[in-house]
This record gives sequence, structure tokens and C-alpha cells, in this order.
Amino acid sequence: MPLGSTLGFSQIDPETGADLIPLRTNVMANFGHEYVWHCHILSHEENDMMRPVVLNADSLLYTDFGTGGVWKWDGLTWSQITPNNPEGMAASGSTLYGDFGTGGIWKWDGAAWSFVTASNPEGMAASGTMLYGDFGTGGLWAWDGTTWTQATPNNAVRMAAAGRLLYAVFGADGVWKWDGTTWTNINPNSAEIMAAAGLIFYGDFGTAGIWRYDGTNWSQLTTTDPAMMASAF
Repeated sequence: MPLGSTLGFSQIDPETGADLIPLRTNVMANFGHEYVWHCHILSHEENDMMRPVVLNADSLLYTDFGTGGVWKWDGLTWSQITPNNPEGMAASGSTLYGDFGTGGIWKWDGAAWSFVTASNPEGMAASGTMLYGDFGTGGLWAWDGTTWTQATPNNAVRMAAAGRLLYAVFGADGVWKWDGTTWTNINPNSAEIMAAAGLIFYGDFGTAGIWRYDGTNWSQLTTTDPAMMASAF
């Protein structure tokens, strides 16, 4: 069911039998890690058909050991995926992107390396199937696995990506969000450190501390100025 649609939901008030107003709309919401599925069918509950499901997804760690090359940790063992030393890395899921300087950007899909572009980026960010590369005076570009599209001719100072959203700081004009089509200024202040996961963005604003943005509202998490941040979903 598409976002914004009211189809598929009961439009009858269960207490009065009258039409339910306002109608319930399908929206995207972040409930943290509390639920995956939740059922309220009474017969399922009465017949003891409901069972909890625990999901513990494996995670991967990619590490550059300099002259020792790049290694992958799958939670049990280390394995070398290249003896080469990249200038930068960005990972999403089981996919790793490596910037090998004059050798360009390469993609590791968990089994083999494939060439992406000969250009050498100043910075990279990855999320889902998207790779974002800042190519200095060439601007900021997005790669969907097949095609490169210029997101902006401007040079990003720092980036953070989550889902299909990219967050960037271009200088002193604040934090900007790109949804794949349009850039929107979400904060007039420029974040010193950024992290993003799911639909949530986190920004470190120096002496103003860390702030959380949920797509609509900002809330302060702490007044402490961190040295680094990382976020996971």
C-alpha cells in the first residue's frame, strides 16, 4: 500500500460502528527496534498462535591495515579481501566501496571486486544501494549501481547517508538534506560531525552539543561536544 493512502485500513469505529473520522493514513514511522510485526487478530491470540521472533542480523567490519591490506571480520573470522591500501572506504550492508587513489573507486560485493569509476573522490558515503562521492571542483555525485548523477556542483565538506537520504555540509550555510531530487536546508548552523541511521539524523554543533532530527523536529540530546559519532539502525 503506498504511503499517504487510506486504503487497507478499517474505516469503522469499533466502539460505535460509525464511520471513523479522520481516516487512518499509511505513514512511514521509526519505532526504533521495538517491533517488526505485531498482530491484533483476536483468534490468533486466543488460540496461542502468536510467537515472538528474535532477529539477530550478522554485521560486517571492514578494516584497512595499511600495508597489510583490507580485511573483513564477519563476527567469527578475519579474511583478506585485497592486499591494497585504500585512501578511503564506505560500506553499506555487505557492500564495500574503496577509493584506491589513481586506481579509482572499486566495489566489493562480498565475493569479488568490480570497477566503479576512475575518478578519485575527496569523500564518500554509502547507504543501501547508493554511493555518494564528493569530487571536489567536480561537485557531489550519486551512483545507484548503474548510473552517476550529479547531485550538486558544490563541494561538500562532510557527508552522512541513510536510506535514500544524503546529508551534507558545504561550509557555513548549514546542514542540507538531499532526497534524490531536491536539496532542503534543515538547519542554518553547520554541524561539525554528522551521523545518520534510518530516518534519523544526528548533528554535533560544537558548544551547542548533539542534536537529533527526525525529519520534522530537532531535539537536543546533550550539551557535550563529542570527538566522534557513529549511528546504526
